[in-house]
Amino acid sequence: MNYFSLKNKFLIITLGLITFLGIAVLSFIKISLQDKLLDQLQEKGVFISNHLSDMSLRPLLTENMFSLQMMVTDYAGSDPDIKYIYICDQKGNVISHSFKNGFPTGLIDINTLSKGQGVSIKDISTEKGLFFDIATPVMKGELGSVHIGLTQENIRKNLQNIIGIVVKMIIGVLIIGGAIAIAFSSKLSRPLSELVNVSDSIGKGDLEKRAQVKTRDEIGQLAQTFNKMAENLLISRNELVESNKQLEREVTERILVEIDLDKSLTFLHSVFDSIRDPFMILDDDYRIVKVNEAYAQIKGKEVDNLTGGICHRVLNGREEVCENCVVAATFRSKDPCVKEKRSTLQDGTEIWLEIYTYPILDDDKNVTHVIEYTRDISDRKRSEEEKKKLINELG
Repeated sequence: MNYFSLKNKFLIITLGLITFLGIAVLSFIKISLQDKLLDQLQEKGVFISNHLSDMSLRPLLTENMFSLQMMVTDYAGSDPDIKYIYICDQKGNVISHSFKNGFPTGLIDINTLSKGQGVSIKDISTEKGLFFDIATPVMKGELGSVHIGLTQENIRKNLQNIIGIVVKMIIGVLIIGGAIAIAFSSKLSRPLSELVNVSDSIGKGDLEKRAQVKTRDEIGQLAQTFNKMAENLLISRNELVESNKQLEREVTERILVEIDLDKSLTFLHSVFDSIRDPFMILDDDYRIVKVNEAYAQIKGKEVDNLTGGICHRVLNGREEVCENCVVAATFRSKDPCVKEKRSTLQDGTEIWLEIYTYPILDDDKNVTHVIEYTRDISDRKRSEEEKKKLINELG
């Protein structure tokens, strides 16, 4: 009969109610919150995909694959949920992607768009987890399609963390609820002895121990004060443990970020040095931040002599920005610009150059840097002049 005493019944009912509520909360988090987070992830993916589709329209029309690849690389690194981006032409051929080790051929047939079809979202299950593949047509599919892969792994991890916290809270509520149930149902016959025993337990490090003294006298007040002190100590210790865990997670994340940054910088330098056309990057003071060997050669300069210098000073010996400067135009308009320019090399050879400029924006949509990409179009110009000359002769 002792197992079904009033104290045990009160304790079982209390713990059962807390357990039921805990299971209900966990079910709500698992079902409702997960669905909401996945819907939000899809909405974010569709927004990014539509925006990238709009931004890729100009490079696709002008067949500017370099600008398209730069755009894909920038978008792929802008959000941790984005695991890959690739763009197909109207024939379904991949023309740009963000995969570092080559494009996986099996991916292209997973989410194809038929002519006139709108945005398509497919669930993908791989060894690395679940993904959303979001396909968006470019100009109703006439120029191709944009595909973005969003990982669901971050949502899964966040849900696991939330569930872990809720489980700990339920366990804590169970412990406190059990203690309260016992306190209300127990007969306190030896308050001083109870207080001494609890004091000894807490002195040995058992901060969950509580004095079950409820008498309305000085001893009862002392017991209440003591219990409150023990509770504060337990909370302080738990907060300290959680702070240490959080610090460890932050340190680990920072190390991983630094490793990824080093890899990204190494990749960027490799890509930059492999460009054979003249190419440089300038900041908003017209200072040359980065320049490749091809640009230095066409200007008859050394890379080290150009890097860090003010563009119009080191190239043209001017103190003011050059007239009709296409870089200045991009800083003003925040849009890509292009112009043709006749130039004379050091050996006296005249050449024609086509100069493209592209803005780099910060989070506030301000232009912080401009990319200048130069192409030698002398052969094209000579062909055009010969064509005009032939037409005049025939006329």
